[in-house]
Amino acid sequence: MPPTPKWLSGLRGALAAWRRSGDMYRHITLSSLALAAVLLTAAGMIALGALHWGLLLLLAAWYGSHRFGRAVVSRIAALRHTASEIARSGSFDLKAEVDGGNEFSSLAESFNAMMDRLRTAYVQSQANETEIKSLLDNSPHLIARFDRDLRCMYVNRQVQFYFDLHPERALGKTPEELGIRGSVRTQMARLAREGGEAVYEYDHGGRSLETHFVAERDADGNISSILCVTRDVTARRVAEEGLRLAARAIESSDYPIVVTSAAQDGFLIRYVNPAFVRLTGYSAEEAIGRNCRFLHGDDRDQPGLEELRAALQEEREVHVVLRNYRKDGSRFWNELSVSPVRDANGAVTHFVSEMVDVTARREAQEQLEHQATHDPLTGLPNRNLLTDRLMQAISYAQRYQRMIAVAFLDLDKFKHVNDTLGHDAGDQLLKIVAERLSDCVRDSDTVARLGGDEFVLVLYDQANEDITYHATQRVLSSIAEPMVIAGREITVTCSIGFAVYPQDGADAETLIRNADTAMYRAKELGRDNFQFYTEELHARINERLAMETGLRRALEHDEFELHYQPRVDLSSGKVTAVEALIRWNHPELGQIEPLRFVPLAEELGLIHRIGEWVLHESCRQQAAWQKAGVADLPVSINISGIQFVQKDFIKLLSRVLRETPLDPSRLELEITESLSMQDPENSIRVLRELKALGVRVAIDDFGTGYSNLHFMKQFPVDIIKLDRSFVQDIVRNPEDLAISNAVISMAHSLHLKVTAEGVESVAQLALLADHGCDEMQGYYFSPPLPMEQCTALLRESRTLPMEKLGRRQVNRTILLIDDEPHVLSALERILRRTGCRILTANSALDAFDLMAMHEIGVILSDQRMPEMTGVEFFARIRNMYPATVRMILSGYADVDAVTNAINIGAVYKFLNKPWDANELCTIISEAFDKYEDDVLRLSGGVERRAVAC
Repeated sequence: MPPTPKWLSGLRGALAAWRRSGDMYRHITLSSLALAAVLLTAAGMIALGALHWGLLLLLAAWYGSHRFGRAVVSRIAALRHTASEIARSGSFDLKAEVDGGNEFSSLAESFNAMMDRLRTAYVQSQANETEIKSLLDNSPHLIARFDRDLRCMYVNRQVQFYFDLHPERALGKTPEELGIRGSVRTQMARLAREGGEAVYEYDHGGRSLETHFVAERDADGNISSILCVTRDVTARRVAEEGLRLAARAIESSDYPIVVTSAAQDGFLIRYVNPAFVRLTGYSAEEAIGRNCRFLHGDDRDQPGLEELRAALQEEREVHVVLRNYRKDGSRFWNELSVSPVRDANGAVTHFVSEMVDVTARREAQEQLEHQATHDPLTGLPNRNLLTDRLMQAISYAQRYQRMIAVAFLDLDKFKHVNDTLGHDAGDQLLKIVAERLSDCVRDSDTVARLGGDEFVLVLYDQANEDITYHATQRVLSSIAEPMVIAGREITVTCSIGFAVYPQDGADAETLIRNADTAMYRAKELGRDNFQFYTEELHARINERLAMETGLRRALEHDEFELHYQPRVDLSSGKVTAVEALIRWNHPELGQIEPLRFVPLAEELGLIHRIGEWVLHESCRQQAAWQKAGVADLPVSINISGIQFVQKDFIKLLSRVLRETPLDPSRLELEITESLSMQDPENSIRVLRELKALGVRVAIDDFGTGYSNLHFMKQFPVDIIKLDRSFVQDIVRNPEDLAISNAVISMAHSLHLKVTAEGVESVAQLALLADHGCDEMQGYYFSPPLPMEQCTALLRESRTLPMEKLGRRQVNRTILLIDDEPHVLSALERILRRTGCRILTANSALDAFDLMAMHEIGVILSDQRMPEMTGVEFFARIRNMYPATVRMILSGYADVDAVTNAINIGAVYKFLNKPWDANELCTIISEAFDKYEDDVLRLSGGVERRAVAC
C-alpha cells in the first residue's frame, strides 16, 4: 500500500473537524455574496496546493451561513460526502452534484474544477518523480542518501554494479551492512555529526572508488541526511600509474630521450632524461629551452638534417643518422628516431626523440668498408675503389672539359728483391713505395695498388702537360732514392705509362689498359722512364722541354713582342683603352700564346724579368703614342700572381712610370679574380697602394673564381672584366645571360664599369649593349694587333657602328622559324597584310642571333627542327626574353611536351598546320596586343606604346 499523500491526510482531517462542529444551522449568517467570496478564496487556496486549508475554509463558509436553511445544509452534506469519498479513495474522478443555476451549483462547479486541477498537478508530479528517478537510476555513478543514523534512505540501480545488491534490499541498511567500513564509515559518521562535505578514495571489490559526501540540512538548518555520489576511478588510477611507470621508465632508460615543442614554439627542448646528460655532457638546465641544433656544432652540411627538417615540417615520423657533438667537442654518431605527439584533436603538440649512440657500429662499418676498398698491405685504394674514383673523375672531366692523366707504374726488377731478400723485404719495399707515391701527388689525386708491384696514379684536372710532366719527374726521382731494407741499402726504379682522358679512352677500363700498354713501352725503351699512349701527347712533352730551354734565352734574343687589343665603349662605339698582350716568337715553334708559356715562366722563376719587360715596354709605347698624338688612352697590362705578391712590386712600378715616363692614370693593371681572393687582405693593401699611385685597376676573368662580396666591395678597383666563358654562349644560354646580367648589375651598384671579353659576333655585342654592359673587347672589333697595326687603327679613329650597339627596336616585329623554306615563304605572304616587320630563320640557332639583335614581340616556330624542338627553343627564350609571345605552328607535336610547355608558360599557343590565313592574322594581332601589354606591365609604364602596322 503506497504512503498516504499529505493533501489527502489534510482533507480527511478537515472533514473530521466538520463532523465535530455541532449544529451548523445557527452559524449560517453569511450572505450569498459573502459566501461566494469565501468560496472563491477557498478555490484559490486549493489551486495553490493548500488543499486542506481550502477545504476547511470552504466548510467554515458553510458553517457560517445560516440564511440558507436546511437546503443549504443538505447540499453541504452532499458536498461533504463527495469530499470524504475522494479523501478515502484517493480518486479524482468523483464529482460533486451540480443542480440548477443557483449559488450552490456554482459552488459545486468550483469544487469540481478544483479537483480537475488537483488531478493535473498530481499527474505532473508523478511524471516529474518518474523522470528524476529515471535520471538517477541511469546515472553511471552510484547515488545514495543516508539519514542521520546512517541508514540508507535511497539508492539508485548502480548499487547492484558496485555492491552486487538490489536497490530495494539496500534500503534501511547501514554502511557496515553494505560492506562500507573503516575510514569511509568514519567519514560518514563525522559528516552526520558536524556537517560539511568530503571526497574520499578507497578500494572496494577490486575497484578504485571515489565518493563525494555532502551533509544535507532541512529548513531549520539541521543535518537531515548524507548524500553520497560514488564513481569508479579504476581506469584513471591505472592511467596515472601507467604515466608514472612511463616516466620512471624514461628516466631509467639507457637511451637518451628528448621531448621538444612543435613548430609554432620553435622545436625547443622541453625535457631530457639522464641518459641524454650522460651521452652529451650537457645538463638538463643547459639543454632545456634550446633548439637541438646546438648538438650539430658547425657540421650543418649533413643529408640527414635536410630529411629531419622536412619530416618536422610535415609532422611525420623520421629515422636518420647524424653526426652530433658533445659538450667537450667530441663527435658521436647519433641514430635518431623522431615521432610526433598529438592531442585529442589530432594536432601535433610535441615531438619525442630517441637517440642511439652508434659510433662503435659506424666505426666498425667504416673499417669493413675500408678493408673492402683498400689494399691490406699498403693501405692504398684497391682496384674497386680505383675504378670508382676514376669513373667520378671522368664524369667531372666530361662536365667541365678537363683532362685526366692515368699513370700505370711498375717497379723495375722487383722480383729480384723478393728472390734475394725475401717476401717480407719485398712487402716493406712496397710500403715505402706507396708512401713515396702518395707524397708525390696532390691530395685530390689517387694512388692505388692493383697487386704485386703494380700501382696506378689518377692525376685529376690536368690543365696542361706541365702538371703531368712535373708529377712524373717527382715520381721517378722519389722512387729512385735509396732505401734501407733488411739492413741493406737498395735502389729501385720504375717504368710509367700514361693514358689521358678523353683522347686515350672514355672509360676507366680503357684508360687503365692503355696506360698499361704505354708502361710496357717504357720498359722496352730501357726502364726508368715514362711513355705516353699517344704520340701527340708525347710530342707535347717534347715541345715543353724545348720551350723550357728556349724560354731562358728568349729575352736575350729579343723574341718577345707585345700585341695590343682595343677596348670599345658601347655607348659611343669609340676605343677607350688598349690591352697589351705578350707573344713569344719561338724560332722553331713559331708564335706561342701566353697561356702556353707564362705558367712555365712562373715555374722557372723567369716571370719577374718577363713581367718587368712587359711593364716597361707597354708604358714606353703608350707614352710614345701620347707624344705622337696618336691616342691618349690607358694601356692595360695583365699582372702575374707572382708579380702581384712580390714585395718590391710597387717600387718597380713607380720606377717604370718615372723612366718611361707615363702618367699613372694612363696605366691600368689587370689581376685575376682568383688571385685577388687568395689573400684578400693583402690584395686590398696592394690595390690601395696602386690607387695611391694613381694607377687604374681591373679584375680580370670575373665570374670564374670564388669571390667573397665582403672583400669585393672593399677592393679599390675601377673595372670588372666579364670572363669570355660567359660571353661565348650568352646569345643561346639563359644561364650565361643571367650571370652576365647579374655581374653587370652588381658592378654598377658598386659604381664600377664592366668590360665583356671575347665578343666575337654582332649578336653578342647587341645583347650585351642592351643589358647595359659598358665596354667590349674581342675579335668582333679587332684581334690583338702588332704595334704598327694598332697604331694605324688608332690613327683612323675606328669606331663601332652605332646601329650595332643594342637590339633594334621596330614596332611589331615577328620572327618566323621553320626549316622548310616554302613554309616560311607562305607565312610571309600571309602576314604581310598585317603590316608588321617579318624576320625569318631556318633554325633555332639562327633565331637566337636574331633575338639578340632585334626587339621581337612575337615568335611563330615549327616544333620539329634539327638542332632543337620548338618547345626546347621556347623554354630558353622564356627566361631570356620573358615578354615575347611564343607560339608553335606545326603539323607534328609531342602532345605531352607541348602541354607541359604551355602549362609552365613557355608556349603561349599551339597552332596546327595547315592554317586558316584570316584566323592566323587575327591570332598574330592578338599576340602583339598581349606583348605590348606585357611590356607595359614589366616596364611599369602608364601608357600603351603607340604601335603602327
